[in-house]
Amino acid sequence: MKCVLALCLAGLVVCSTSVEPEPDTAFTTTLEDQPAPAPAASTSVAAMSSSSAAATSSAAATSSAAATTTQQLEVGTTSNGNAGTTTGAAGSGTTTPPPAVVHKVVVTVTLQNISVIGSETALMTQITNGLVVAAGVSAAKITIVIHFVSLTSVFGGLSQIDTDKIVKAYAAMANITDLSQIRVNNLTHSNVSGGRRLAEATVVATVLNGANMDVVKESQRILARNSASGLASQLQTLYPTTYQNLALTLPTPTTQLSVTSEITGASSAPSVGDIETNLVSSIGGGAVVTASVSTVTLPPATATGTTTASANLDNNHAPLAPMITIWAVVYAFVIS
Repeated sequence: MKCVLALCLAGLVVCSTSVEPEPDTAFTTTLEDQPAPAPAASTSVAAMSSSSAAATSSAAATSSAAATTTQQLEVGTTSNGNAGTTTGAAGSGTTTPPPAVVHKVVVTVTLQNISVIGSETALMTQITNGLVVAAGVSAAKITIVIHFVSLTSVFGGLSQIDTDKIVKAYAAMANITDLSQIRVNNLTHSNVSGGRRLAEATVVATVLNGANMDVVKESQRILARNSASGLASQLQTLYPTTYQNLALTLPTPTTQLSVTSEITGASSAPSVGDIETNLVSSIGGGAVVTASVSTVTLPPATATGTTTASANLDNNHAPLAPMITIWAVVYAFVIS
């Protein structure tokens, strides 16, 4: 009976080693020093003991490799937790930043004399300095955008108001090529045809900020050409039959700046009072500041992690099948 079992064992070993599974890059299973099939009459217990030991060693190694593979895959599994950090022992991951809190500040600055401002760069520095004190953060945490400057002039003494004529006369006086930048009594060029008899014309010239320009210096240039006598002269030159014997008046024009800013890194939003007080001080020139503050929370970017495991679980069970068969034969031999 023992001889028959030994022959069965030898046949199973040969079968298990002759049909090899598809090679796996993470596993190399080699059955070395396996006993050759012995004659039926000379099978020894020592040979079976050697086979049993080899089978035990190979099974233990395979079980250990499988366990290691499972452990590495568990550690390397990508997950997105509240902390936003993904780290894999067998791979690599990315870190998700926490939600960003941004305080948005909208500021309107009214100046009686924009000539006290050196340039757009100087103005942005003055605004930044005021917000640094108000928010308690560094200048690197503050971004500023100056959108436009509005120049308001109230001309009195007009015999009648003709929007198109006044727009064209002001554009000629201030050397403004884009007529859409100019509004008269809140009307743009060609909004109204004909004339209306009024005493005053509120003319607003808007200087839009853009690339390759200094919005402060452009505003100063327009204001330097802005005068009651200058507008009267252009009206009489362009429209002599409509405007004669003009004696216009012009109080000091006002300048209004539209500014927005974003502040990050502050635990709480700066108060409106602190913003207005500090900007009045930092800008100077009799500035009148009106501010509003809103806070938004920006969601973090979704992190994607990449984990590389040390084994392919689709094929790593292949070496276990013949070992289970060998163990079953050895067990039957021993109990017999």
